[in-house]
Amino acid sequence: MSLITFLKFVKHNLFKVNWLKTIYLNFKMLPFRQAVYFPVLVGWRTEFRDVSGKILFDDGLQLRPGVITLNIKEGPVATKHEHFIVNVSGTILVHGLEVHFFAGMTLWVNGCLEVGGNNVFGSHSIIACMKNISLGYFMGCSWNCEIYDTNFHFFRDLISDKVIKRNGKVHIGANTFIGNGSIIGKGTYLDDGCVVANYSLVNRSFRREGKNLLIGGNPAQVLMTDFTQIKEDKLFNGKVEAELAKVYD
Repeated sequence: MSLITFLKFVKHNLFKVNWLKTIYLNFKMLPFRQAVYFPVLVGWRTEFRDVSGKILFDDGLQLRPGVITLNIKEGPVATKHEHFIVNVSGTILVHGLEVHFFAGMTLWVNGCLEVGGNNVFGSHSIIACMKNISLGYFMGCSWNCEIYDTNFHFFRDLISDKVIKRNGKVHIGANTFIGNGSIIGKGTYLDDGCVVANYSLVNRSFRREGKNLLIGGNPAQVLMTDFTQIKEDKLFNGKVEAELAKVYD
């Protein structure tokens, strides 16, 4: 990182970051050789309920401060100094850079959470990973979304007298987008390029239906094929949206 880049970074983040918690989390959850780069920045009002787990970056990634942020970015529906809960006794595998957990979230990882990179998780969302959740590159969700790989409790089918399996892997592919208020439940499989309409409940595999689907409803179903979100050329810059708005709004 050049001196100019570093000074710009300090200018934009100096008062947004809780530096004591940032130092603690990085050296607690990362190897020393990675922690010294402070790749994870932690905002104010972030509660550490459990940070006994690990954050593992793929070898070869060029680490720098803030490639992961917790409770730093506010988004359109959050206020300053939102309460953010971190409960990570498991492992977070990071395959790429720029993973941002917006203000007011709950991050609960007992199992293995995989993130591809260039991921955005909107304010007040919840990620609860008891076994395995895999999220691809440029996967993102809006505010008030919930992603679970578990029912949390055990249930019994009284006809067959079988106990229903509590956990089920969640896979969300690359270049997918989850609309606000949606719930992604255990056993969900979404292939690359899919879009989930807001306030949808997705709780099954859509592997057979393929890629680039518009999915919506409660329970969710395929609403349209050959459909996908237009992505920014660079995360968060807003240029693509602004240019499209001039023509189509």
